Amino acid sequence: MRRASILCALLVGLTLLANRSWAVAQDATPIPGPPPGTIVPDPSECTVEPRPLSFFAQLAATPQALPADADQRFSKPTDQERPWTMPPGSPADPDTVAAVTATLRQALACLNANDPLRFLSLFSDDMLRLFFAQSPIPPDAIPQLAATPVASPPDQWLGYLSVHDARVLPDGRVAALAEDYDPTEPPFGMGTDFAIFVKVGNTWLIDSLIEHVKIVGEGTPTT
Repeated sequence: MRRASILCALLVGLTLLANRSWAVAQDATPIPGPPPGTIVPDPSECTVEPRPLSFFAQLAATPQALPADADQRFSKPTDQERPWTMPPGSPADPDTVAAVTATLRQALACLNANDPLRFLSLFSDDMLRLFFAQSPIPPDAIPQLAATPVASPPDQWLGYLSVHDARVLPDGRVAALAEDYDPTEPPFGMGTDFAIFVKVGNTWLIDSLIEHVKIVGEGTPTT
């Protein structure tokens, strides 16, 4: 979910424009096309209710302390895969796997739509507080989050090939790996992301996201 970092930037002080800027993404030469079997959500699938601006205004008004475990809960992609150990857990049932996959699909659709308020509604409150703690957004920048979204060109749409190794953690959250596709990242556009989802009401929200990982241990859920 590489471009997740771009929209998160609209939240975290709009600084991702410097790290992985829209200009770079728009000027990048897309690879020829997604691998066979890749699911590329259409921006029209971004139908989740947007986060209200008041949520972000409140965060901007109350500075957050950066959690000690911040780098274990969120990291943006780098040129090198990050070594990562899967946490132990019990295998998630098919309905749960389908539900967290639906959250991922919706998130990618909202990234393709360039719709930050809807995209950010798919993250937990704790995750958004972490974003704010990393780089607070000025209160006068909050209205920019509500700008009318303009979808990316179709040849730059993100997708995913699979969600796998999903397991229920001891605290009830669900961890999983996703094979994500970003055509603006040649030569292959594919990478593995680690995510933890927490259930809020009837929806599984993203509660942790480590991008571009290489699994080095505990690759199989415990029974």
